[in-house]
Amino acid sequence: MSNAELNELKQKYVAAGAASPATAFADRAENAEIWDADGNRFIDFAGGISAS
Repeated sequence: MSNAELNELKQKYVAAGAASPATAFADRAENAEIWDADGNRFIDFAGGISAS
């Protein structure tokens, strides 16, 4: 499923107060890299901050 399709499902089934404004959905992750449902790659710069 694409980010757009997943966002439509989120709008339909998740309460507005519990929802995040993010429109990208993580599909997989490896180390500090995250790929969304559309195949876009992101680098997580903040995940290790609380892991000390």
